Amino acid sequence: LINIQSLWSNNRSHKNDINWLDGINTIQIDWAWDYLKKTNNLVFFPILPTETLKRYYYILACIDLMGWSKNPDAKQLFLDKMKRTWSQKKYRDSGKIKKPYHLPLTKDRHDQLKTLAELFNRSIPDVLDFIIEKVYDEYTTDTQGKTKKY
Repeated sequence: LINIQSLWSNNRSHKNDINWLDGINTIQIDWAWDYLKKTNNLVFFPILPTETLKRYYYILACIDLMGWSKNPDAKQLFLDKMKRTWSQKKYRDSGKIKKPYHLPLTKDRHDQLKTLAELFNRSIPDVLDFIIEKVYDEYTTDTQGKTKKY
């Protein structure tokens, strides 16, 4: 037992490496579970946890075991990549990411759009965002700022 505790304490993850994992965030824990599974780092035990908090501890145990089965640099690299991947997923899911769309425009409309972009000192996509938001608000809200009912 003492050997196991010693082995674990030598391979245990530092709090700074795992504090971004939230044990009660079901979405994040499910994502981390799938990430470990996809990267073949989910250790198999006969009984798999179904509750979020138990899954969280299982994930932490798998990460700790990486320190034993891999060198510390490989474990650190894996954790850094895992954290960046989670951050990217959160960003994509936030809806703030812009997707390219093809909008056919006549040459005249494109030139007008370019002129507006220069006048506003903004990019063409920013000008389109501004125009769409302005017209959308104008036609979908009343004078008190409440949504119009159609």
